Amino acid sequence: MAPWGCPCSQKSGGAQRGGNVLGVSHKKLSSWYLQLAQQLAAGTTLTEALANASGVPSRDSLEMIEELSRGVSLPETLERAPGWWPRDDRVILAAAARSGRMVPSLYLLSQKHKDLARHSAHAMGAAVYPLFVLHFAVLILPLPELIMGSAEVYARQVISVLLPLWLLIGLFVVAARKRSACLGFALGFVPGLRGYRRARALADFCFTLEGLISAGESYSGAWEQAGSSAEHRVVRRCAARVAEVAKQGRAPGEALQRERALPGNFISLYTVGEKSGRLEENLRELANHFQEEAQGKLAAASFWYPKLLFIVIAAWLAVKILSFYTGLYEQMDPLLF
Repeated sequence: MAPWGCPCSQKSGGAQRGGNVLGVSHKKLSSWYLQLAQQLAAGTTLTEALANASGVPSRDSLEMIEELSRGVSLPETLERAPGWWPRDDRVILAAAARSGRMVPSLYLLSQKHKDLARHSAHAMGAAVYPLFVLHFAVLILPLPELIMGSAEVYARQVISVLLPLWLLIGLFVVAARKRSACLGFALGFVPGLRGYRRARALADFCFTLEGLISAGESYSGAWEQAGSSAEHRVVRRCAARVAEVAKQGRAPGEALQRERALPGNFISLYTVGEKSGRLEENLRELANHFQEEAQGKLAAASFWYPKLLFIVIAAWLAVKILSFYTGLYEQMDPLLF
């Protein structure tokens, strides 16, 4: 881990191939996994399924087919997968390849990315209004310069703010497409978005844990691998402690009773699922719960930030107007008296 706890430099296991580093959309990943699952269920080989499925860069598919044809195992191929392939997905598929549960795991991943595509669309919609208000503020706040007759100064002030803003938005989009861990780390410093980051990390952790268990991974291995890929440091440390307990042959639910880092509903549903045999269903329910919680926190932030910005704009304009009339009164005062 990088200094100051930044997860940006965490290794994803093995030297990755090149390819499209900007990422593949959740919608395309969902379709690709579904195509692979259906073809494998119909009896085709993995190399044939990769050759026939579409939605990801064809160059990367051909490189994976070549490696598999040379006898390289799927887990080894996944270690060197291109940058657009989410690490959590590859961890689940590697476990599924070892246990022979590829088809259900592919269906599970397809549904995961279908849900994420829907949530991403909601997140984009939530971001439109704050961005509009921000651009409105940039255009409105320097208006006194334009009113006083200095259009050049007004344009210079607007451009000096808009260009860095557009650059920042561009970097944000690229980081989101690359699913960079640095993005989540940076969001942790934004008031109102810390809760979003934690809930989103818990949702991803629950889904990865479910996927690994359903793929046939042992409890200790599932907790260790899901924890190592978690984007939240608290979740990562807690998962490492639970994995150590599981390696000793004890139930993870027993270790969770002593944990305070994870939410109570997670501990309760996990423990109940472990005892009742409904662990995978409960983990899926938890993943959906935390995903909805993350969306709610994002919606709240998108509701309050524009209003706070409007208050700042109104206060700024009030000060400018008051200053203008005060100066005008001072200039006219000698003439009146």
